[in-house]
Formats: sequence, structure tokens, C-alpha cells
Amino acid sequence: MCKDNIKNCIDGLQKTLGYRFKHPEYLQQSLTHPSYYSQHPEEGDHNQRLEFLGDALLSAILADELFHNLPKAREGTLTRNRAIIANGSYLAEMAARLGIECCIRLSESEKRNLIRSRNSILEDTIEAIVAAIYLDSDWEVTRKIVLGWFGKLEEKNTEIFQEHNPISYTHLTLPTICSVALSISCVI
Repeated sequence: MCKDNIKNCIDGLQKTLGYRFKHPEYLQQSLTHPSYYSQHPEEGDHNQRLEFLGDALLSAILADELFHNLPKAREGTLTRNRAIIANGSYLAEMAARLGIECCIRLSESEKRNLIRSRNSILEDTIEAIVAAIYLDSDWEVTRKIVLGWFGKLEEKNTEIFQEHNPISYTHLTLPTICSVALSISCVI
């Protein structure tokens, strides 16, 4: 998808990501979709293994940050908040903001189908980039870079949670909550 060559994309993307790779081949691999690899196997591996590792790293980074920022929150609240923050559409938006989309290497047929699979590809790629940074550096550097992309997590968490849960029940009394619950179960 890159209008320039991959080297120029990688150079520009490193600035946007806030991390300069010692081994840029990790970043190149993270940007290589399996469809591109199937047509160009001589140009290095695709990003699926990195995506696997990056997904786990991202989850751990966010869990650690939420655990420390929300010391009184219960396990269910922490899990829900992490899921909201790490949801695919939010990660795809973040990837687009970081300019990742212009550097992803896709096959021609995948480029034609991009409208259908755009968010999924962006989410997978940002997870692969997290793994690439980790393999190129260490846990602390990766954590710092990733949290920098999210900004202040406690503010972002509140903002995203309100988007995903537009009805706030904090002002309701127990009888009102029960009647809301009963009316919902009656509809079902």
C-alpha cells in the first residue's frame, strides 16, 4: 500500500511510532500481510507469528497498567476495561492515526478487498508491531512506547467506556436498576 518504497515507509513510520528499530527487518515483517508473503516469499516472512505475540504483550501491558491505576477495581471491572481499550476497532483507529496503513504490504487482490477487511488488517498489524518492538528491545521499552500511543490510560479508559456504554447506571437507585433489568429480561 506504500506509495514509496518500503524503506522510506519504514523510516517515516519509525518516527511516528516513537521507536527506532535496531533491526528494521522486524518492522518490515510486522507490516507484511500473509497475502503479500504468498506472492513474494523471497522478501521475508509474514506477520502472523508476530501478531500472536503482540496480542499477548498488548494484553499484558494494558492489564498491568489498569491493575496499578485502578487499585480498588475488581477483576471483572479490570477485564472489561482492558477488553474495551484493546478492542479491534479502537486498535484499528489507533493504527490509522499512527500512519501504519500506508506501509502495510498486501497482495493486489487483498488491496481490492481492503474495504471489507481494513479494520482487521490494521488491528493485526498494530499487534505485530508491538511484538516487533519487543523483539527489538525489551519489556520496559515496549511498555513505554505502547502506553505512549494510548496517552493517559485512565482518561482514555473513561472516554472509551462511555462510548461503549452510553447508559450510565451510577445515578440509579437499586429499585430502578431492578426494574430496568426486569424490563430488559421481559423483552428477551
